[in-house]
Order: sequence, then structure tokens, then C-alpha cells
Amino acid sequence: MRISMLTSIGFCLNAALDKNEAYPFTINDFYHAWDKGKIVDLLQRTIDPRKVFSSWTENIHEKAEVEHALAEASEGMIRSRHEIMDRNPLCLLNDIVLEAIQLNF
Repeated sequence: MRISMLTSIGFCLNAALDKNEAYPFTINDFYHAWDKGKIVDLLQRTIDPRKVFSSWTENIHEKAEVEHALAEASEGMIRSRHEIMDRNPLCLLNDIVLEAIQLNF
């Protein structure tokens, strides 16, 4: 896995936050995607209109590596779900991306 894979998600999250519009997905959407192992798919559908992720999601192995890194970084946040339910889902994912970078690089 390359760090650019995770930072590309961070850049798209920042762009979505900068729009200051309604959140493109909910906290519950995130938990459902996490439970199904489909976080990357959720992000592709909701925050990647320019297909920035396609440079690495077309490779099944690379996509799986990013999915695993995001799921692993999410573990602690999932355990304390009750404390973050009211948070902005984009900020939550930004936290997860940063944690994944710290864990992997």
C-alpha cells in the first residue's frame, strides 16, 4: 500500500467538508459499510466524483489493502460508538484516515 492511497481519501474528504453542504453519507452508512467491508465503496460513491481513487481501486489487491487499513484504524472508534454518534461523518472518516496513516507509515 502506498501512502498516496490514503492521502487521496483525505483530500477528497477535505473537499467534501469545504463544500459545507449536507453530509454525503451518515454515521450509520459508515457503520454499515464497515460491517460489510465496503468502506472504500462508500467513499467512492459519495466523495469521489472525479474518480481520484480509480488509480488504485481498479487493482483488487490495492483496494483490499486500503479497506483493511481503514477497518483496522476504525476498530477503536467502533468500540466507542456511543461517544461519536453525533459527530460529522466526514470528520470521523478523516480521523480514521489519519489513524490508518499512523498505523501503516
